[in-house]
Amino acid sequence: MNRTFNARKNELLSDVRNILKDAEDLYESIVDDGSDKTKQLKKNLKAKIDKARGQFDDIEDGLTDLARTTAKETDNWVRSNPYSALGAVFSIGMVIALLLKDNSRR
Repeated sequence: MNRTFNARKNELLSDVRNILKDAEDLYESIVDDGSDKTKQLKKNLKAKIDKARGQFDDIEDGLTDLARTTAKETDNWVRSNPYSALGAVFSIGMVIALLLKDNSRR
């Protein structure tokens, strides 16, 4: 499950990076005809691209920090409560086994 989550997360982050790159390429390809309207449009587009990139970087950093913190807290809890952790894992495994067994009868 962790591998699937990481693969999907990395795919999503890659897609957003590609969208931002495409937007920057589009910005660079806009021909400046010298009119005030074109200059203002390019300026607004550049500001929005920069804002989106900054927000994306902040979100990515926040998600990375959250994942690290959650992993450390989980590890600490499991180390301080090994029998509870074992019981929880056993219980979850039993529920999954019962659900799979019930599904196989259909």
